[in-house]
Amino acid sequence: MQTNTPIPPQRNRRAGRTSPLPATGAPTQDAPAAPQAPAAPVQPTPAPGYSTSPAAGDGLQPLHGSQPIFYGSGYRTPPAPPQPVARGNTPAAPAPVHSMPAGIRPRATPSAQPRYQDDPLQRRAERSRYQDDPQQRRAPKPVKPKPVDVPERKAAKPRRTPAWLRTVLTLAFIGVLALGTLALVIMADMRTTEKARQQAWADLLSNYHVTQSDDGTLRVTWQDLIEHYAAIYNLNPAFVTAVIRNESSFRTTAVSSVGARGLMQMMPDTAEWIAGKLGESYDFDRLYDPETSIRYGCWYLGYLADLFAGDTVLVCAAYHAGQGEVWGWLGNTAISPDGATVPIANIPISNTRTYAERVTYAYGVYEKLLYPAEATAVPGAHSAPADFSAACR
Repeated sequence: MQTNTPIPPQRNRRAGRTSPLPATGAPTQDAPAAPQAPAAPVQPTPAPGYSTSPAAGDGLQPLHGSQPIFYGSGYRTPPAPPQPVARGNTPAAPAPVHSMPAGIRPRATPSAQPRYQDDPLQRRAERSRYQDDPQQRRAPKPVKPKPVDVPERKAAKPRRTPAWLRTVLTLAFIGVLALGTLALVIMADMRTTEKARQQAWADLLSNYHVTQSDDGTLRVTWQDLIEHYAAIYNLNPAFVTAVIRNESSFRTTAVSSVGARGLMQMMPDTAEWIAGKLGESYDFDRLYDPETSIRYGCWYLGYLADLFAGDTVLVCAAYHAGQGEVWGWLGNTAISPDGATVPIANIPISNTRTYAERVTYAYGVYEKLLYPAEATAVPGAHSAPADFSAACR
């Protein structure tokens, strides 16, 4: 038996409407259509992923794990049904079979697809745009937003310094550099000078047996005994100290090549004569005693000072060479033009002349160091050297 399959109407592209087309062997409008037997119902074609199941009726059975299903907006893989969990000895229930009536398509599940895929018009417009422009057929790549760059403020172009200003600055820099160098040289010279002065001061104190305390006070060895007996015999203590320094260098056990002893280097016959004048018993070994030697020496210097009118050069020469030699020099006009004084340079004995020079020089040093308020010009003495003024404070 031949069945007539209904032909779907065709759309008239020009008129924009459908017009039925006559089937083959069908009567035209002029002849009435012959009665036809009722057509058998058309079985719906199952959609991909669904199958017909006699147990479930005429509905469509989803095939899980098969091809994706077309839901109208695209192909999607149906989710797997939940599996029952077996507890204890109870057997797991079979998975429920979902079926749908024939001729009904499942609804599309909302998805996270772009909006234009749900709208057919937009999909068509997008498709036509890709067809018209071959360059746009590929899906556009996502564009990363560019970081916003904050425009930086351009630095102002430095102005060029004028030539005359550069010259002035250069000269000023050279001048400052020269002044700094000069200051460094001056400071270095001052440090050198100060160091040399301190060294000269230390040498001076050491050579003249002077010690300096923490408060700056200067003292010499046996200073108390010297000041005591110098005051008794009307002598300057600085002069007595100068004689001791040149005779024995403050050594109580000093003995000369001619037999003089003690600090004041008294000869045996002179010491015995002085002891007779003082009314004391003579003992030459007593001259090793500092007090006895200083007392005898101060008495004898006082005696010579009275004899030669306090002339320092004559007293020194008489203490070293004897008073007889000095009286002879005073009587010689070649040595003593005035008959009362003898210049150091005119002393005929070289040892005595050197001794007188040293004693008069040390006399002036001790006056400036120990007794600056009483310092006076030493008659007939040589002037102090240039380094002495720099060394003395």
